Amino acid sequence: MYFRIISKLNLNFMKTSMNHSHLFLILLAVTLTVTSAFSKENPDAPEFEIAMERTENGVKLLGHKGTAFEQLEFTLRNTGKKDIDEFGMAGKSPKQNRRDNNLSDFEFSIKKSGQTYTLIGKKGTAWTTLTFTFHGGSVAVINESGVTIK
Repeated sequence: MYFRIISKLNLNFMKTSMNHSHLFLILLAVTLTVTSAFSKENPDAPEFEIAMERTENGVKLLGHKGTAFEQLEFTLRNTGKKDIDEFGMAGKSPKQNRRDNNLSDFEFSIKKSGQTYTLIGKKGTAWTTLTFTFHGGSVAVINESGVTIK
């Protein structure tokens, strides 16, 4: 009789334990699904592609894909920095709900030190920092995944 009571208690404990395990797994699956759904601001955002050329006093950016601008040209002195987003030159004030679903949602900074350029990804890029040099006549093609010198 003592054995039957213990067996019954163990069996009930195992059923309760299994129910809790199932509940835990379901909650974990829901949490992971919700987290991955919110991990990207806009998973369908278009890609971007920008060609960067050196000029005598700075750089010229040509927006090929995912940008509102076609061409930007600005002075970039040593230790200078410019912020760029899908609309062009990004100001110090935050965007005021400007959003276009036909454009990529990105922002990065361009810094120059001597002949070396550094890109710092702030939003919408797979990279955080890219550093490269390129000579006159070369083109640096920048996208959400990195940079290619052509």
